[in-house]
Amino acid sequence: MELVALTPPRHRPPPADAAVPEHTAGTAAITRTPRRSRAPPAPRTPARGRRGSCPSTRGGEAHDHLARSGGRTDAHSGESAILKNVSSSRPAARSSTNHTGSRLRLSRLRPTPPRPHPEQPPTRWRRLRGPWNWTAIAALIAALAAAGGLVYTGRSLDITGRSLDIARAQNQVAEQGQLTDRFTKAVDQLDRTGDDHLQARLGGIYALERLARDSPRDHPTIVEVLSAFIRSTTPRTPAPDGRSGPCPDRPPAVDVQAALTVLGRRDPDHDNGTHIDLTQTCLRDTSLHHANLSGAQLVRVDLTGTNLHGANLTDTWLNDANLTRTNLTGANLTDASLTGANLTAARLIGTQLYAAILNGATFNGATFKGANLTYANLNDANLNDAVLVRTDLTGAIHDDATSTQVKVKQDVIGAWW
Repeated sequence: MELVALTPPRHRPPPADAAVPEHTAGTAAITRTPRRSRAPPAPRTPARGRRGSCPSTRGGEAHDHLARSGGRTDAHSGESAILKNVSSSRPAARSSTNHTGSRLRLSRLRPTPPRPHPEQPPTRWRRLRGPWNWTAIAALIAALAAAGGLVYTGRSLDITGRSLDIARAQNQVAEQGQLTDRFTKAVDQLDRTGDDHLQARLGGIYALERLARDSPRDHPTIVEVLSAFIRSTTPRTPAPDGRSGPCPDRPPAVDVQAALTVLGRRDPDHDNGTHIDLTQTCLRDTSLHHANLSGAQLVRVDLTGTNLHGANLTDTWLNDANLTRTNLTGANLTDASLTGANLTAARLIGTQLYAAILNGATFNGATFKGANLTYANLNDANLNDAVLVRTDLTGAIHDDATSTQVKVKQDVIGAWW
């Protein structure tokens, strides 16, 4: 049971000369002493124990009043005695009011609240976390979304690139297949013989030219195919002494001339080490003007009456070739080899024969006008009845076997005779 002390209600003290009732004589000291004249009680710390075992502060004040008034109570009767004395010290008219105030004050008395637990110190995580920064969180989410988008875009581009590579490879395979079909059809057309299939052969020749332009990879093969076609169509029969025999006195067929034209206008940058090989062929009276036959093999070729105006014959092999009455105006034969070649009555106007090998070559009745034979090798060469006008022979190599019975010698530079 919890002991609760009753604090008398605040009221005006009676006058000093007022009569004191007999039943309140024992508590006069309590009622006549003003409340504010007393010293405030010292604060007390409620003792820990079972619930209801500690008296409240107001209960302690009641016990102090009881001790000063000389009353003696035990733990069970002390509260009733105090209530009795306090209630008897009030006038009868205010008894109901005093009891009501006492009950209100009793209702305000509370049990001693439990001691709150001490606040735990913040952990390291709480100190680091702090308040939520939603702006920073939103920015972080946006950055992560952007990074994810970049990764996805990169993966998509990678997959697209691989798909393009695969498609490109497939297209190359298909294109190579088409080129192979075109090459096969063209070769089949070249294999058709007879005058009835002339148009088919011409179509095959020009189809190979188009294929050489479209596919540089097949260019060297096409050069070899056309060269073989010319060699097989117009061969030069060898003589019993080992030399080449005579060729028929007529121009080559139309398809042969077409093949020579195609070879003469090829792109030599795509030859890839392949050279035109027309060894021992009959190419009389053909037209090869401005043809590019650099590096070609023209050994023992009959080019009688051929038009080689402005032709490029650099590094060409013309050993033992027949160039009788050949038009070499403006042709370039730099570093060409014409050992034993026959250039009787040939026209060499403005022809470049720089460092050309002319050992044993025959120039009977040839015309040299503005020709350049600088450092040319003329050992055992025959220049009888030749016409030399403004010809440069500076540094030309010659020996005692070189024949110089020229017909006309005018403004010749570097002449040694």
